[in-house]
Amino acid sequence: MKKAIIASTFVTTAGFLAVHLWPEKKAGLFTEGNAELTKMTADAMQVFFAMTFVIGFQIVCSQYFQAVGKALQAAVLSLSRQFLLFIPLLLILPRFWGIESVWRIAPIADAISVVLTEVFIINELRLLPQEKYSSTLSKEKISFKKL
Repeated sequence: MKKAIIASTFVTTAGFLAVHLWPEKKAGLFTEGNAELTKMTADAMQVFFAMTFVIGFQIVCSQYFQAVGKALQAAVLSLSRQFLLFIPLLLILPRFWGIESVWRIAPIADAISVVLTEVFIINELRLLPQEKYSSTLSKEKISFKKL
């Protein structure tokens, strides 16, 4: 899992850097030479993708829970960024911040989902030695009963 987190963080950081080092070039791909629209899009992209570098951690940890058969945790983490957090924030924040909040919602949802993921994964890692030990004990009890 450690290697997957490192690799995914590397990829998402590369995307983060691409958006933040060359925002006008990236925005220009979608704005067809309109200078004002390119500037607005470049500014919006920098805000919208502000937390991109941490998304890899969140995705890998979500997939970890799916791989070990913990469907509830996997579902909560998978849905947290783009559904459980993003949509409510999209409905609430524009009332306070106006149109600017639309660009800020993604990094806010990303940050909250990463914190949630961190809580889940720390709790999981704390349980791992206990689960391994308890499964070893149960195997020993079964083999002891057979003797």
